[in-house]
Amino acid sequence: MRIHNLLLSLALMAPAGGVSAQVDTTRAVGDSAVERLLDHTFQSPSREFVRVRLEAGVTYRASVTGDRVHLEIHPIQSGVKSVRLDQLGKSADHPAVYEIRPHANAEYEIRVLAPGNQAIRLTIDREAARP
Repeated sequence: MRIHNLLLSLALMAPAGGVSAQVDTTRAVGDSAVERLLDHTFQSPSREFVRVRLEAGVTYRASVTGDRVHLEIHPIQSGVKSVRLDQLGKSADHPAVYEIRPHANAEYEIRVLAPGNQAIRLTIDREAARP
């Protein structure tokens, strides 16, 4: 099984600096392995963001909990084309689900925006084929 390690930089725009974390959990789903790249809870309102390296040609699935949540993903490096971000579904009882398709291998900044004071959980999974 291919193991994919990803270093995530969790940073706050506040002068206090940031925190780094590494997340790597793999679970089997059907004929492929699903790798959890990110599992983070944001507190709104805040200016918090996470940075993650995404690969072109790979489809990622993001799940976001919370009320009236907006997901933003932007490349860090100028000149890099933004990701394709499609919302696949949302209901009152389930989190919003997005499909993320990067056009380039690059580091991206991810923000979750929501009104009021709420905890918003964001998970991002990557499907990896088994050898």
